[in-house]
Amino acid sequence: MTCVDAIREVFREEPWEHSPAEVEAKIRALYPTGGWAPTTIRAALIGLCVNHGSAHHYPLLRRHAFLFTPGRGRFQPLDGAVEKPLAVAGEAHPARRRRAREDREGGRPAARSAAGQPSVNVPEHASLVRKLVDEIHQDPYQPMYRRQPYGNPVCGWPARLRTYFWPHPVMDLRATAETLAPWFDEAGTLSRRLLDGEVWGGEQRRRAAVLAWSMLTWGGVTRQEAFSEATVEAVFRRALGLAGGEAAPMNSGWTKVTAMATAFLEGEADRAPQVIWDSRVSTSIVWRLDRMLDEVPGVDP
Repeated sequence: MTCVDAIREVFREEPWEHSPAEVEAKIRALYPTGGWAPTTIRAALIGLCVNHGSAHHYPLLRRHAFLFTPGRGRFQPLDGAVEKPLAVAGEAHPARRRRAREDREGGRPAARSAAGQPSVNVPEHASLVRKLVDEIHQDPYQPMYRRQPYGNPVCGWPARLRTYFWPHPVMDLRATAETLAPWFDEAGTLSRRLLDGEVWGGEQRRRAAVLAWSMLTWGGVTRQEAFSEATVEAVFRRALGLAGGEAAPMNSGWTKVTAMATAFLEGEADRAPQVIWDSRVSTSIVWRLDRMLDEVPGVDP
């Protein structure tokens, strides 16, 4: 019995979302003589996760990956249930009861202005985002290749991840992660240098430009009006919120570079990486959010 085997057994018995601490407790209960340190279990969870930003540090584990992370430092099986059932001994968890109530009510009750009149009842951000995530999870998704349906429609976030590919079907999620991980790793090194207040020399600018061009090529968006070492550094600085990035260009192509430049922030407290924001992503999300806000009283469409 290995640590990986123990983790598999945990998710086989309880195929829903778990925190590392919950996995550790379950392993101790199942295998009291296992002797795996908490750090060993947590490292194995990262290595077995197909979309964790640090999984590339554990190449021997990645070939056995069967988990993905929905964020918040939690893990769930790719082909398992999305979350733990609400009922525990006939009673829903208090936090989930509260979230369910907020969902039914459309967020927090209407706040009152200084004059004592109810203000516009806009759902709190967390409630709105939760509804968006749930809606995407429930909607069927049809993979497309060369503008034609590819395979059967799927439903659920894990199924969407399993059917992901870009730009060709052979480049699935795992192959894509293996391609991009070295770029993200080197970009993180360059970004940390800027965050530490150091100045890029000629070698760092050259490396950053090569990485940026690789990312733009991968995304099929190399037709940029301005591409130079200075432009790439400005994009890195803008992504990191540093001085010197005010004039950086930004479009769907450069958002891929900002995502690469900030990928190392994945999992850090109070920090988050930038995301790729191309026309397909923005159109889908904005369309869904507009429709949700249309249903909120007092909010103009």
